[in-house]
Amino acid sequence: MKITADDWKPIPRFIFHLLYRLYVPWDIGRVQPAVADLHERGELSGRILDVGCGFGETTIYLAHKGYDVRGIDLVPAAINKARSNALEKGLHDLFFVHDALRLDELTDRFDTLIDVGLFHTLSDRDRRRYETSVYSVLKESGRLFMLCFSSLYAGFLGPRRVSESAIYDLFAPSWKIEYIRQTRYLARFPRGGADAWLVCMSRIGNPDAA
Repeated sequence: MKITADDWKPIPRFIFHLLYRLYVPWDIGRVQPAVADLHERGELSGRILDVGCGFGETTIYLAHKGYDVRGIDLVPAAINKARSNALEKGLHDLFFVHDALRLDELTDRFDTLIDVGLFHTLSDRDRRRYETSVYSVLKESGRLFMLCFSSLYAGFLGPRRVSESAIYDLFAPSWKIEYIRQTRYLARFPRGGADAWLVCMSRIGNPDAA
């Protein structure tokens, strides 16, 4: 029987509160290489928000590279650990607790959003909320970079898979999808990580009219 992207179910939020206290299979203790490549290629710019930052490796990496960056996560335990990690490296005031599905409540607007492993955990309903949320906090022509497990990954472990068609169906009306590239999402478990998409899209329209 062929397994499709829709055969994996979204991860309930309470599971993250447990995992961040017990065992975090996606935490590799450093920035994902796909994100580091974005910096090396000069694709990141302006004020950056790391959405669903976890233990903060992406935020801390970008802060050390000189970016004006902040990280948010819904789970207080994750943010506490991220703050501790940042303090060890001499960095302050980078992280705060906030729901990525309610970014419209933020007063700040950003030029760039980075999502490393959040979107692929969401239900169809929350994917729609996510699209509205990230749209609300980006400046006009701002860019969203999204790293997620792809439908090419045939393993039985990990979060929900994401198909290219699902990305286009959800985002294309209000976003210009600049590219969807095949890459690798590294993880402690599943060992060796998984096939992934690196998605780049830019926001269309006036943020005040959204």
